[in-house]
Amino acid sequence: MRKPWQEEFTYSVIDLYLFNKGDLNSVSQILPMGLKAFGSELTDYIIKNIIKEANGDFYCGICSKGPFSKKGIKLHLLRVHQKDILEIIDEFVMSRISAIKKSRI
Repeated sequence: MRKPWQEEFTYSVIDLYLFNKGDLNSVSQILPMGLKAFGSELTDYIIKNIIKEANGDFYCGICSKGPFSKKGIKLHLLRVHQKDILEIIDEFVMSRISAIKKSRI
């Protein structure tokens, strides 16, 4: 299920990585209160899973298509893989919730 902050967070993370728009603090402010502490870790996790870079070209980390320019990879990810990126975010959030629950036992 899509949460209101996920789409804005996705755009911001991609812009931060590719175009140096904004900073990690401003991107983390988009997150719900319970996830703000994981902002840097979530950002790194998303980028590691969606963008691969080689020789100045960008490749999709989800389907391996490319090479793309910076603008091209952004458009590809947002048009083709929006749902996949939301699932990557959910996967991260669920793993953190699970880790927190295990640490309380």
